[in-house]
Amino acid sequence: MRAHFSVLPALVAFLPVAALAQNVVLNPGFESGNAPWVFSSYGGAGGQPWSIGSSFFGLGPHSGSRFASTGCNLASCVGPDSGVGAWLYQDLATVSGATYALTFYFTPGLGSSGAEFQVLWGPSATPLTIGPSGTCGGNCVYRSTSIGTRVYSLVTVPNLTATSTSMRLEFIGEQQPDVNGVDDVCVGTGSTCLPSASVPVLSAGMMGALAAGLLAMAFFLFHRFRAA
Repeated sequence: MRAHFSVLPALVAFLPVAALAQNVVLNPGFESGNAPWVFSSYGGAGGQPWSIGSSFFGLGPHSGSRFASTGCNLASCVGPDSGVGAWLYQDLATVSGATYALTFYFTPGLGSSGAEFQVLWGPSATPLTIGPSGTCGGNCVYRSTSIGTRVYSLVTVPNLTATSTSMRLEFIGEQQPDVNGVDDVCVGTGSTCLPSASVPVLSAGMMGALAAGLLAMAFFLFHRFRAA
């Protein structure tokens, strides 16, 4: 008597969900230079806009050789990309309706007054907005007024819903008289970006090798049970 059953569905189901997840931020550690990040040229009398480099007034990256920073120090620095301000953004390819988590490393700088840092999240086709001064309104999903350290800390912003297939992640900031620093940005579904993630995200090459191995195993088991 021959046993007829399919092992392929079970093997495909074995593929870890995390293998299909990924960080949708391109150049997340700024190691490849500016692109595809977009930043303002506004500095005015208030200091520096956002820039990407290896050092800024003695501040360096969290990891690697590059990071993003701003030393803009006027209230007008805190404005979204639709107007005057010190902003840095990237438009991300997302799945509409999916929920994402954002993580990044941030240092507010030593400072003394006027510290304001916000993260904005919204559809790329719609100008992003902020709330009244001193609030986290409009498209703001994270706000910090911290000062007093140049040590990087991990910031986690969960439960960000994509309402479009292209979502804009934007950083705006002001600091007096020091600088903000941002590095190692991650936006992903599930546990992709969360520090508690214990299942590694496989590279494309590893995924291909795993799939080939599973298909070979399925072929072997199919012929073995067919001959039984």
